[in-house]
Amino acid sequence: EIYGLEATVEDYENSLARVKDEGIPASPHIVIGLHYGEIRGERRAVDIAARHEPESLVLVAFKPISGTEMERSKVSSPEDIRDVIVYAREKLPEGKLLLGCARPPGEHQVRTDLYALEAGVDGIAYPSEEVVHEAARRGYEVFFSEVCCSLIFDSPPAVKPFR
Repeated sequence: EIYGLEATVEDYENSLARVKDEGIPASPHIVIGLHYGEIRGERRAVDIAARHEPESLVLVAFKPISGTEMERSKVSSPEDIRDVIVYAREKLPEGKLLLGCARPPGEHQVRTDLYALEAGVDGIAYPSEEVVHEAARRGYEVFFSEVCCSLIFDSPPAVKPFR
């Protein structure tokens, strides 16, 4: 509906199934709050992704982009984003779960990043300084990589995940 595509939820699930059947690594991205900042189908999307055991699951948060139809849309609260991250971790207890690069900036990002760390993500793209310090304080090995977060697990070094 938001993207204006004529694809159903079943079409997306069938695509994930086909990719899995062909042995192609998948790292689906779920945009939290895509429906004008509202949480709507995110948990269903997590359920679908989890059924197909992706290489990793990347969660990003909707942020309005200037010059688009949704530029004045609200964003989901860090707490709403946290709830989806927690749900994803419960559905993929051993899966690779990442907070991707898209999310609102500033204090919103700081709170979202800290919630993501607490929820047990395995990595955060472009983390806030505060979460880097908090992860180090908790004894996690912190490293930075130049690769896309969806590819991070194919790249050295092996690291202790944020959990």
